[in-house]
Amino acid sequence: MKLGAGLSLLAVAVATVVAGCPAPNPGNLFGGGGAGVTTSSTSSSGGGATTTSSSGTGMMCPAGQLDCGGTCADVKVDSNNCGSCGLKCPQGSTCQGGGCQCGTGLAMCADGCVDFQTSPTDCGSCGHACPPNHGCVAAQCGGCLPSATMCGADCVDTSTDPKNCGGCGAVCLSGLCASGMCTCPKPAETYCAGIGCANLKTDPASCGMCGQACPQGETCTGGMCSCPGSSMDCNGVCTPVLSDPANCGGCGNACDPGAVCKNGSCQCAAMTCQSPNLCTTLQDTPSDCGTCGVACTQDETCVGGMCVCRPALTNCNGVCTDTKHDLNNCGMCGNVCPGGGNPRCVDGMCQDTTCQALGRTYCNGGCFTAQQLQNDPLNCGMCGNVCQTNELCVQGNCQAYFPSPSCTSCPCGACDATTKCCMVFGTAICVSGGVCPP
Repeated sequence: MKLGAGLSLLAVAVATVVAGCPAPNPGNLFGGGGAGVTTSSTSSSGGGATTTSSSGTGMMCPAGQLDCGGTCADVKVDSNNCGSCGLKCPQGSTCQGGGCQCGTGLAMCADGCVDFQTSPTDCGSCGHACPPNHGCVAAQCGGCLPSATMCGADCVDTSTDPKNCGGCGAVCLSGLCASGMCTCPKPAETYCAGIGCANLKTDPASCGMCGQACPQGETCTGGMCSCPGSSMDCNGVCTPVLSDPANCGGCGNACDPGAVCKNGSCQCAAMTCQSPNLCTTLQDTPSDCGTCGVACTQDETCVGGMCVCRPALTNCNGVCTDTKHDLNNCGMCGNVCPGGGNPRCVDGMCQDTTCQALGRTYCNGGCFTAQQLQNDPLNCGMCGNVCQTNELCVQGNCQAYFPSPSCTSCPCGACDATTKCCMVFGTAICVSGGVCPP
């Protein structure tokens, strides 16, 4: 700029001051306010309107308004910027003269403008809350709100209360209640009354519909019950037909006793004797001992292909004898209890007594305890009840059994659902009734 031009501008500035007008900002004389300088200015147009610029954005706002985040706000009446930028009035109040004010009959509390006469959260005074779902009448906590129901001594919202869902006492097992109906947390689940939440497509206890349970062992897929894997539904029970000797390869296809089911086919590890069919080694089968059709007597069993006395019996001159209770072989073969009085053989000892006096049962000269009658094959459950050759006395009942050449220990694949594998006579046998002898 030439010296003459600069002097001319200075003269204009001086003349303006003299005339009583504000002097131009020296920083703007040359088109800028200078770095880091915050300015505020007012200007007048020919119509007399005045504007104000707040610091930071350079926005020009009307007089009495502030630039609040890029928006001109009248902090005397703006409820979102009352008194200063960002000061928001509580709910229900308005900004008057730069301060938040409640309407007539209302008071300012932490949760906004409230009517002490009717507010259940500020009943009579700020912070005095009525019990849940109770109303406020004349500044006093009273009965239930119109939306609530009295259940016992409590006001409850039956549209959302899981303990009173849709009505007093209606409990949601899921713990969720919406619109008076019990609901479930997962979209795929259905609420079943008395049961709770269930996925009707996969829940075996509620398959396809609430409470419709699948038979034991079956799974629920797509709302339909089915047996898993290679098992089949045999009379309502999922059965492994590839290994079950009672349903080998199909329902009702039973293998011969002693045989096993492998891959749906009955197999005998030794030989099968006929009438009745029995898979055996002939070594431990009392009905086919040593040779098919050679049966041991009722007081014998088969060991190593030979008929021998049952356990607890002693061979006395070719007769299997119970030396604990036999008067003529009491304690040992040939030991005869003396006559006269009341001779009894009691646990292998001769005594002059009565079984009743001992709290026992008299049977053929011997005195038996109740427990002995539970396991004696010659007096099973009662005096004189003799078990058959292929039976054991179990809990006072004669139960059929059979050995299997495929098993020497339990579990045994030849035992089906109606028999139990038991270790007896030093080997594994399958006993009917599901209970092993002691």
